[in-house]
Amino acid sequence: MYTTQDIPGKGVGLVATSKIPRGTRILSEEPIITVPEHLSSIEEIKSYIVRQVERLSHAQHQAFLLMPSIHPFENDAERYLCIVRTVALPIGEGGIGSGVFLEACRINHACDNNAQKNWNSNIKRHTVHSIRDIEEGEEITVFYLAELTKRAERQEALRTKFGFTCACRLCSLPPAESEESVRRLDELLQPEEKISQSAMDSMSVISAPLRPLRYIDRQMQLYNRHGRDDIGVPHQVVRHGSLLDDPAKMHVYGWSMKWSAGMNDVPDDLAPDAFDNWLWRRETGTSNSPKPQFPDLRDRSVFPSFLGLPDENSPVLHYYKMVDGFTLRPRRHWCFLAEIVDLGMDLRFRFQVRDMEGEKIEVAFHTPARGIELGPCEIHVGYTVGILYAERHVFAFSPPGIRHEDPTTLQHPSICKHGRREENLPWLRSDRVVPDEMRQVLDVLVLRQGK
Repeated sequence: MYTTQDIPGKGVGLVATSKIPRGTRILSEEPIITVPEHLSSIEEIKSYIVRQVERLSHAQHQAFLLMPSIHPFENDAERYLCIVRTVALPIGEGGIGSGVFLEACRINHACDNNAQKNWNSNIKRHTVHSIRDIEEGEEITVFYLAELTKRAERQEALRTKFGFTCACRLCSLPPAESEESVRRLDELLQPEEKISQSAMDSMSVISAPLRPLRYIDRQMQLYNRHGRDDIGVPHQVVRHGSLLDDPAKMHVYGWSMKWSAGMNDVPDDLAPDAFDNWLWRRETGTSNSPKPQFPDLRDRSVFPSFLGLPDENSPVLHYYKMVDGFTLRPRRHWCFLAEIVDLGMDLRFRFQVRDMEGEKIEVAFHTPARGIELGPCEIHVGYTVGILYAERHVFAFSPPGIRHEDPTTLQHPSICKHGRREENLPWLRSDRVVPDEMRQVLDVLVLRQGK
C-alpha cells in the first residue's frame, strides 16, 4: 500500500505504492517508546526513554536513530530525548502521554493533507486513515496542528513547534487564490468560537439546546462544502469529538430526555436531505442559522449574581482566555442584571442596584464626564440595568461594587425606553456589538462594557 522513501525538502516520508481509496486504514501501529504523563523532571524522562531504547531490537534501534531531531544534544541520552520531543505522537490514555511509532512518525505534514492520524483506544494502536483518494506515487500526509488556522498563523506554529516552513499546495497558492482561501476559512471558522463558548456552559446547553446544535450543523455544512477535497482550506476532521462519544458518558447525560429517541422512532422512509433535516432538527423552509432563544434568567453561568462575577484584579480562566501571551479576552458571554434601587450624584454619577440574590451593590461611573454621558435625569429607581462582562471592583472608601470607565459603551433610556419592550428588542437585535446570547436582555437600560 505504501513505502518509505526520501521526499525532496522533507526527509523521509511515506508514499502510496497503489491507489488508496478514501476511508482506507493505511496503518495500525503500536508504539516502540512511550512517555508517561506522571514524570515531571527531565532526568526522569531521559532515564525512562533510555531504558526503553536499550530494549529495542537492532532494527528498531537503527530506525529510531534515523528519526529527525530539531533540538541540540550532547550525549546519547539527550539525543534519544530530542528525537522523542520532535516526533512523538499524543496518546493520552492509561497514564501514557505520548509515544514513538516507527511508521506513523515518518508521515510528513501538509495543510491540504490526505490522511488523518488518531490514537485508537479500542485497539490500543495509532491509526492513520485516508480522508480522500490517494493516487499511486502520491505522498501520504497528515495535519500536525491542533486546529484550523490561517496561513500566517499555521506557518508560525509549524516553525515554532516543528522547525520547518510548510510548502504544500495550500501554502503555495498565488496571492488571489490565497485571499480566497482566507475568505473560505473565515467562513468555516465563524461557528467555531460559538460552539466552544456553548461547550463551556453545560447549563446553557440544557436550557437552550438548539443553539449549539445549529452552530455545529452550520459548521458541518460548511466543512462538507469547503473542506475534504477543496484545496481552499486546511483539511482536518471537525474537532468536536464529543459528538462521536458514548452520550451516556457525558456528565449532563439524562438531565433532559426531551430529544430521546428509540430505534423505532427513527424514520426509514425519508430521502437523504429530509433525513438530515430530521436528524439536525432543522425547520424546513427556514435558514439553518441559529435562531434567537430566550436565555434562562436563572442560569447563573450566563446571568451571575454580584458574588459570581470575576474579580477585575484576579481574572479567572473560567471567564477569560489568553489570546497573545498577555492579553485576556472573555471566553464566553455573561451579563450582570440588577434593579436600580437608589441614585446619587456627588463627585460622579452612581446608583445602587439589587442583584438577583437580593444583594445591594454600587455601580459608579469613572468616565471623563463622571457619568453625565449616560443622561442621569432620564434614569429612575426601578429600572433594570444589564452590564455585559461585568467585574467586581474594590473601591477605596466603600464596599466592593462595579466600576464603569468607557463612555463609548453606554446606552441610555432615550434609546432603550422603559416599558416599551416591543420597540427595544428590535434595536437590541440590530446592534451587532451585543452578542446573540445577550440580545434578549430586559428592556430598560443596557450598559455595554468593552470586551
